[in-house]
Amino acid sequence: MSCGGSYTGYVSSNTEKHMKIVTFIFILFIQNCLFAQNEGNIWYFGDNAGIDFNGGTPVALTNGSMYAYEGCASICDNTGSLLFYTDGSNVWNSNHTIMPNGSGLMGSFTSSQSAIIVKKPGSNTIYYVFTISGAGPNNGLRYSEVDMNLQSGLGDVNSNKNILIVTPSGEKITAIKHQNNTDYWIITQIHLFGSTTFHSYLLTSTGLNMIPVISIGSNIFNTIGYLKGSADGNRIAVANRSMDNVELFDFDNTTGLLSNVITFNNFSFPGGAYGIEFSPNSNLLYVSEESTPVSNIYQYNLLAGSATAIINSRTTIGSSGSGGAIQLAPDNKIYHARVQEDFLGVINDPNSLGISCNYIANGFFLAGKISKFGLPSFYSSIASFTYANFCFGDSSIFAFSSYLSVDSVLWNFDDPNSGVNNISSDTTPVHLFTDTGTFIVSLVTYFGGNSDTSTNTIFINPIPIVDLGNDTTFCQGETLILDATTANATYLWQDNSTNPTFNVTQQGTYWVEVTNNCGTTTDTIIVNYTLLPTVDLGNDTTLCQGEALTLDATTANANYLWQDNSTNPAFNVTQQGTYWVEVTVNNCSTTDTVIVNYTLLPTVDLGNDTTLCQGETLTLDAATANVNHLWQDNSTGPTYNVTQEGTYWLEVTDNCETTIDTIIVTTEECEIIIEMPNVFTPNNDGISDLFYPIKIEGIDQATITIYNRWGQKLFESVDLIKGWNGKFNGKDCSDGTYFWIVHYMDRNGVKNDLKEFLTLLR
Repeated sequence: MSCGGSYTGYVSSNTEKHMKIVTFIFILFIQNCLFAQNEGNIWYFGDNAGIDFNGGTPVALTNGSMYAYEGCASICDNTGSLLFYTDGSNVWNSNHTIMPNGSGLMGSFTSSQSAIIVKKPGSNTIYYVFTISGAGPNNGLRYSEVDMNLQSGLGDVNSNKNILIVTPSGEKITAIKHQNNTDYWIITQIHLFGSTTFHSYLLTSTGLNMIPVISIGSNIFNTIGYLKGSADGNRIAVANRSMDNVELFDFDNTTGLLSNVITFNNFSFPGGAYGIEFSPNSNLLYVSEESTPVSNIYQYNLLAGSATAIINSRTTIGSSGSGGAIQLAPDNKIYHARVQEDFLGVINDPNSLGISCNYIANGFFLAGKISKFGLPSFYSSIASFTYANFCFGDSSIFAFSSYLSVDSVLWNFDDPNSGVNNISSDTTPVHLFTDTGTFIVSLVTYFGGNSDTSTNTIFINPIPIVDLGNDTTFCQGETLILDATTANATYLWQDNSTNPTFNVTQQGTYWVEVTNNCGTTTDTIIVNYTLLPTVDLGNDTTLCQGEALTLDATTANANYLWQDNSTNPAFNVTQQGTYWVEVTVNNCSTTDTVIVNYTLLPTVDLGNDTTLCQGETLTLDAATANVNHLWQDNSTGPTYNVTQEGTYWLEVTDNCETTIDTIIVTTEECEIIIEMPNVFTPNNDGISDLFYPIKIEGIDQATITIYNRWGQKLFESVDLIKGWNGKFNGKDCSDGTYFWIVHYMDRNGVKNDLKEFLTLLR
């Protein structure tokens, strides 16, 4: 078993001796390999100063390479071994050299909290370095990613570097565990020169949600000072240097909202409130001043009652020369940065009220290295727990770690079917889950009259079961999907593919190995393919009316289904239409379709026998498409012009048969006559009231126009029979002589004019 791994041995629920041995081994494991709190066991800060908390008693470190005037951050793995540290501009690895891509971060060593480091949830190698620029909004809040897989395990900043989150921002940032004990809230103060808001960003296994939860703060004109969350994740405090105030908020670590502000005033000038920290039990708030020559440290009792009572509970618990940040350490003590000193101040009992908390100005010697204003920033959390064994049938083992001493614990395994075993007050309980699937396990820790709840979602894996089905035969062209999907498993198929499913398109032997935390299972299937039957009804075709077509789909050992649900091997085609057949052999089917059209018998109609005037032409039109034409004179055009009398016939032939029609044409002399009167009397006596032709013969088209003796047009019509009534513009024309012209075209298509005078008498 290695640190960061999981115990996968089988624990028998009914073997007490075996259980004790395994539990003992597991306790040794968690003592040496857990927990997140070990991530803060090594500090680097100030002028090459450092502290190692891994041995229980802190030891000064002198091998640091960083000069940080104010903000800084460091991080260890879960064994307490140094990974890297930063001043917000550069990132040093555990060899104390700047990572190859670790320079040029857009924080600043002159920013109060230039950086904070948070491991990406669900990852063992990716760390987010959140940076804030100093004394102004130019660079804002950004993040870069350190991947510990790079540089042979020494880590390096990857391509996600200086990603802008928000600007402008103050010099303040903190991180608080989400209520689910997995994700983190990243909180910063947004500085808008005269007003401020707080932005809370949620960091999850999928990355940082760039849409913030926004809370309202007070008006400020200074960006300097620390922002801290309480260990229980329920409060946030912010020091607004030079504004003579500190703000305390309730924090909802489920929603990310800050609310119910209490404002503390009356801090020394110049300088003012700078450092912020909560006691390990989250009941007390400490504030340090940056003022010179004396920097006071104040304690507020957050259990005092009303807001006024909390404000009035202020106690000065110590002072020193010019001071800076205060930071809770893994030894449950609070350390105080003393500017330009080789000692740190120490609050030895930070859970104790008043001066009994025991502040010592020269509390920790830095072995000759020098403190500046800042100390490393860390995320806030009280307790977390880990677990091992996720296989159904194995007993799962749980353990927890806390930033402070707890009085008792209560576990709930979200497994009501386990009866009384669903609840445990053991510090390292063992639970045998009654089913596979998801369980939300909760841990309540009780300390000093307070409590804190942590939850983790775990999945109890089934022993992998895979069944690809029986050996089978498919039809050519069909696809068989082999599905080996199992929760939280990996897959290896015969072709080295690793998807949970495999598409089979040809015959062969197929197998898969399914592996999860509980083991590996293999299954094999043989897939054969049957050739499809062959069927061909021929090309689409056209038949002559009355013809028949037999469609033959005969195939050995086959079944048939035609479009009309008949089941014979052949089908006779009553008419045109679409015909199909489905031929099935050994449950494999093939379909073919043919379209059959019928040609109607050709028709021809030259019209009735007729008589023409001499000189006229008659055009005979066959009016039949897609046929061959043969006239009585062997011409083959679709039309024929008749100019003299005789018998005319046309033979029309298509692919099916021939049709003939005949017409007899005779001719006669036809006169062309237009006879007009020379006098008319439009007096409404019913006699000669209109001027129109007396006789018309052989005229196809004509236009009549009438003028007065001055050449003025009085009447015009294309209908000679319509006649003129002797009026112009509705008024009677006077008696006298008028002139008319008829333009006409005779039946032979010849155009001509006829003109004469007429007399109008009333």
